[in-house]
Amino acid sequence: MSTRAFVDGINNFLFNFEKPHTSGTKIGNVFSVFGVNLVWLFLIFLFLSFIAGLRSDQISNIMAPLFLNSISSSIPRGLMHSPVFMFFLACVMAPIWEEWCFRLAPIKLAQLLTGVAQKLDVQVKLIGATAVAFAIFFGLLHGYGAISILIQGVGGLLFCWLYLKNNNSYLSCVFAHSLWNFMVIFGLPLIMHN
Repeated sequence: MSTRAFVDGINNFLFNFEKPHTSGTKIGNVFSVFGVNLVWLFLIFLFLSFIAGLRSDQISNIMAPLFLNSISSSIPRGLMHSPVFMFFLACVMAPIWEEWCFRLAPIKLAQLLTGVAQKLDVQVKLIGATAVAFAIFFGLLHGYGAISILIQGVGGLLFCWLYLKNNNSYLSCVFAHSLWNFMVIFGLPLIMHN
């Protein structure tokens, strides 16, 4: 395979949103987003540990509130320690609500508005600007400013890409978001403390 063919393949994977997808391709895209999100989080951990000189327990203390802050203040203390409740909240309810609020509704609205625009570049710019704006907003609402934009905001942008790549598939975003929240709430603490 030539370098040109490789670059074309990557370009097609990343930016071809018009090609119809099979269920297998959509599931592959979900796991691609999960993998990229995981690599991004790992790079942030590396930055915090090597550049900022933090130990893993310090990183864990920084990261834990990032993922629980947006929901923990309104929930009775006893329920926050229930794994079943946390699973239901983080892996079922939050993805359904957040994907509707931050991906489905804004991108559908942008797509409706671009239906009026005849030029493809105007459509791409409006949908892209909407995706970026709502990804930043998604990060900010998780409560810790710039670090939340770097973690949840980038994750939100990846979920926007997944939504568009999988032909406006809300369910694939909910599944990817659920998978991500499960890993962060239940898997990451096990990895960080062992």
